[in-house]
Amino acid sequence: MSQRSQTLAAHAKQFLENQPEHDAATLRRNHLLDEGFARLSSDIRTEFEKQTDELNHEPDCGNVLICRFVDGRPGVFHVIRPELFLSVKFDAPLRLITIECEHPIKFKRFIGVKLYDNETGWYYAWGEKKSELVSCDDQVDWLVNDALYALFGVPRA
Repeated sequence: MSQRSQTLAAHAKQFLENQPEHDAATLRRNHLLDEGFARLSSDIRTEFEKQTDELNHEPDCGNVLICRFVDGRPGVFHVIRPELFLSVKFDAPLRLITIECEHPIKFKRFIGVKLYDNETGWYYAWGEKKSELVSCDDQVDWLVNDALYALFGVPRA
């Protein structure tokens, strides 16, 4: 045996011995992230339904929006102008939700779930780019509000 193969064999042995620990840690991380994403998905759906319902009950507005999360095209639809659609895409493997509309103004935001550095819990993170998500509180009402404003052509900062 050469020195090279002995060194590699020692690393392979160590890798195999540590694999069960790594697998258990991965399962814990995935469980936490799945739990967080389930809550985020529920929070987003509930908040869209709540704000849509509130708006539809305003006397000056009427029933102008339909919130639908059950079929293949989840999001918020404008009743009178069907071209106005706010898409809400749930990506469970990435634990990421994309909220987007093209008209009357372009709007695209991401919100997802991240682990704390100590991997004992999760938090929501949002941003305009998937690669630049920043921590936010666990309330999603502000994001839903901004998305609905965009659906009516009102930009929010």
